[in-house]
Amino acid sequence: MAHVGASGARRARPDRDARLREVGVTGPEPARLGPPLGRAPGARTPEGTALSVAAETVADRAGPAA
Repeated sequence: MAHVGASGARRARPDRDARLREVGVTGPEPARLGPPLGRAPGARTPEGTALSVAAETVADRAGPAA
């Protein structure tokens, strides 16, 4: 499964989900968007956000910790 994320605050999720439904995204797909994107939602720079997203992607591919 591909890594999927959404950028934005958790409080924006209801609005984002409504907009996705308006364009025809239904079923379990919206639930796959796990905001905020990245393991460190407090990242304040583009570099910090990129590193956080990369870490999240690697962790998701590795699966649950043993």
